[in-house]
Amino acid sequence: MPAFRETALTIDPRFNNKPLQELSAMGASHRITIVNANYDIPGGMQSVGFPGSSADALLGIARLIPIEEEVIILRHENQVRDVIEYESGRAFYRADMTLRNQEPPIILKLKNRCQSTADNLFKRPGFYQVISNPYEQHLFVRTIDELPFACCSLVVAHNVADKQA
Repeated sequence: MPAFRETALTIDPRFNNKPLQELSAMGASHRITIVNANYDIPGGMQSVGFPGSSADALLGIARLIPIEEEVIILRHENQVRDVIEYESGRAFYRADMTLRNQEPPIILKLKNRCQSTADNLFKRPGFYQVISNPYEQHLFVRTIDELPFACCSLVVAHNVADKQA
């Protein structure tokens, strides 16, 4: 289990007891997927609620536990524009800028991933394929976000020191 970050940053009060317990139980290499209010979480998957936007959940989680740098952002297969050209993408980008400008900075790499298998042309899995890996320990965080495609996925890092160096 990763240690919570030891910083002067405050924990978002919307992460009440259950989400904090579930996040603290996540080990290195476990996947966390943040989904909007309309996302259909597969049956039997571990999930917790977060009463805020998907970008706020990403911001709170990245401040709380060490995560790998790459954060995968959902986009529609017909949407060829960059992540910051749609509203949920801009919200994730603002969260990323906030993390980069704090002390210590947390650097994320926002990556677009299509929802379909069209990405297979580029020899990389689409968003749904990434989050559907049956061999990964997984936690879904459902937000109240109504923005289309306000979903992202990240992996818990091994320890805080590796991600702050």
